[in-house]
Amino acid sequence: FWVAHANLFEIFQVTPRLVITAPMKKSGKTVLLSVLQEMTNRSLHGDNMTPACYFRLAAKGETTFFLDEADQWFGKRTKNPDLIAALNGGYQQRGKFYRTVGDNHEPKEFKTHAAVALAGIKLDQVLPDTVLDRSILVRMQRASPGDLQVRFRDRVHLPIFHFHGERLLRWCNDHF
Repeated sequence: FWVAHANLFEIFQVTPRLVITAPMKKSGKTVLLSVLQEMTNRSLHGDNMTPACYFRLAAKGETTFFLDEADQWFGKRTKNPDLIAALNGGYQQRGKFYRTVGDNHEPKEFKTHAAVALAGIKLDQVLPDTVLDRSILVRMQRASPGDLQVRFRDRVHLPIFHFHGERLLRWCNDHF
């Protein structure tokens, strides 16, 4: 449902963030992020991004962000207040940043409304409550030995999700 929403986020008043978290490494967070990205139209994957880059890309109004290793972005040493503000305000269509641009320092409005999926370790403990309150939280855990019958392989499995993503996008466009 979040992927369908992300494909059409421009028409919704609010767009919840998708926060994928787990208490440890190797719990499938990045795999899930890759699957969701493969199914989403106009997606952008990033392992690091400045706030200025984020709100300039978001202002174009067409990008769904898939941000991995987000626990590193919002840790104790790097609070990243501008990116947090953009994530907070951008969950609504009316979210905006203002910056001065050009040689004359003209004020310019940048819309921050965008669909955003974040993945990282213990994000439910690292992200501010303001971001978590505007998010759908997916808690994952590492599979126990013997739980998985087949290991996920990008070359094998991502094309399947891409195919279903195209079908979902077609359905979204037909029922816009």
